[in-house]
Amino acid sequence: MKGELSHIVDSLFKQASEHLVIFDCTGKIKYMNDKVVDTLEQLNIQTSFFEFTQNNHAEWHTFITKVTRDATASYKLDLINDFQQHVSINFLGYYIADRQFIFCIINFNKVKKPIHEMQQNHQLINGLPNGVILTSKAGKIIATNQRALQLLGFENRQLERRNYDLLFENCYVDPKAIIQYYRMISNNELATILVKRIGNDEQVYYLDISSKIDEKLNMLVTTITDQTEKIGLLEMVNHQKSLATVGQNVASIIHEIRNPMTAIQGFIQMIKSNVEEQVNPYFQIVETELQRIDEMLVELLTISKPKKYDYHLLEFKGLIEQAITLLQLKALEANATIIFEYDDNASYLIKGNYNRLKQMLINLLKNSIEAVETGGSIIVRLHYTNASTLRLIVEDKGKGMSEEQIANAFQSFFSTKDTGTGLGLVLVQTVVEEHQGSISVESQQAVGTRFIIDLNVLANEGHPVISYSTYSPKQNLRTSM
Repeated sequence: MKGELSHIVDSLFKQASEHLVIFDCTGKIKYMNDKVVDTLEQLNIQTSFFEFTQNNHAEWHTFITKVTRDATASYKLDLINDFQQHVSINFLGYYIADRQFIFCIINFNKVKKPIHEMQQNHQLINGLPNGVILTSKAGKIIATNQRALQLLGFENRQLERRNYDLLFENCYVDPKAIIQYYRMISNNELATILVKRIGNDEQVYYLDISSKIDEKLNMLVTTITDQTEKIGLLEMVNHQKSLATVGQNVASIIHEIRNPMTAIQGFIQMIKSNVEEQVNPYFQIVETELQRIDEMLVELLTISKPKKYDYHLLEFKGLIEQAITLLQLKALEANATIIFEYDDNASYLIKGNYNRLKQMLINLLKNSIEAVETGGSIIVRLHYTNASTLRLIVEDKGKGMSEEQIANAFQSFFSTKDTGTGLGLVLVQTVVEEHQGSISVESQQAVGTRFIIDLNVLANEGHPVISYSTYSPKQNLRTSM
């Protein structure tokens, strides 16, 4: 319907109380008012209604021929909706010869099962915690609950009245597994399949889809369960088992490596005493590299030790000051300045293991000293973010890190330094995690890097305080250089 006629028809019939449809002389729909659209949707017969009237069925063609010949005719159409219910539609048609269209008033007879009962079923499955999909034996999806749409990444009721195969449209699935899945359904067995879906947020979801034909309902019932967290935990457990296995063998491997290294170092000392002096620089290189290997093995041995430590209430500020004192010489060699900022009136008590925390601080400070340029500075800040969280910040004004370096900062054997072992930050992260803390890194190239550590603070009632501070500064700004 185009032009003036379309406008007139729409203004006359759009809000009419009757069901009004206009067909062309071939029987194809040219116009229908809102009441027809709403009723078709409520009765769930949109698809079958349009398929019948848009295709040249013999019975429909007979009705169109009769109404164009006799100027009026009636026709009864029986359809089955998406819920396998019978719906009868009565057409009363009038042929408007000068306009070459058929004007029809149609009536819908009540379905055998009241539509409000199916709506109640919709509400029932929407209340379930898992995804639920109901499918006819013909393979058309009848109903879906909101949870199913959410898990599969579809919009509201987007799957309904579509083929069941579209269920896997947004999923990654093994072709062999999907064949077995459909084979079990055809054998009236409980069919299950695990699929993977990547959401719009780039997060990976794992879904368990189980289906079985319900003979009483005469339809295929499918449930969808989110297994993402469960599979994530299993992967974590397997990873931990792998790490435990590696850790158990690291100590013995390191021991076997260090034995021949000791012999090599001894023979080099003997050879050096019997060769010309100009050859000695080469031996110096060999000795330096052997020493670097030994340091790497010691760090590996430290990381792989069983994590069973005694925890006491510690004065964390004093422990930091002690670590700064130990690294003063290294900072002097790099012409770097370490500044320690804290509140002199605050009490910084945490429950932890002295040796492990000291190792963490030394590695973190050492890493910052090596990162700064000549004359650079390192700022250590200690403060509370809230009543239960103590935050340590170690910030250097060095060359900074790229995005790739930040992403790999805590990966084993990854280092931005030519002589680095790539294990120092791994040790730092391990110790932080042992104390139920968290660590993050912020960095910008040519500006510097900041490591942020948050530690839980426990009440000190009934616990003796172990102080490791070697001095008590009077100011809240402490400069070690």
